[in-house]
Amino acid sequence: RLLEVLEASGETDQARLAYHAEGAGDREAVLRLAPRAGARAAEMGAHSEAARQYRRALRFCEQTPTAVAADLHEHLAIELSLDDGWEEAAEEAELALSLWRAVGDASRESDVLTFLSRVMWRLCRSEQMSYAEAAVEVATPLGGAVLGRAAATLATACSDFGDQERTVEWGVRAVALAERVAPAGQLHGIGLR
Repeated sequence: RLLEVLEASGETDQARLAYHAEGAGDREAVLRLAPRAGARAAEMGAHSEAARQYRRALRFCEQTPTAVAADLHEHLAIELSLDDGWEEAAEEAELALSLWRAVGDASRESDVLTFLSRVMWRLCRSEQMSYAEAAVEVATPLGGAVLGRAAATLATACSDFGDQERTVEWGVRAVALAERVAPAGQLHGIGLR
């Protein structure tokens, strides 16, 4: 009843509403409110709070479409990484990866592989290269910005492993792709120049 009253009164604090939705056991409300609260917290730089909200939503995501769960795991992984929770970020990203594969969303699969490559770098693990190569493999048929992000990540991984030839090769490809998809003069905003 409190959740209904708060929503009817025009309450805009999504975290507060999500808290009461969870307390009421209102699955649909939690899945509607907690991701919004997580996104708002992330916008404000409150990454621990954002992670808390995505965890709240995940507690209620049984019997939801696979893509919903994949998206929640992916967002949780990102927020954990921004709060220096790299080990758990890797676990959540792996879950997101398996779910995006099950859905058949190659674009999101490639982006998670790209993310995992960067996570492996932070964890000083050699899997950095294999994730970067897998991201490019998945993104190649898609082209565009997805392939550009994967190519830039592979260039970085090659650089980290001291492979200058492949660093230049993939760096040049990443810039060329970025120039095709980014407005003129905007390349600095996507991390390629």
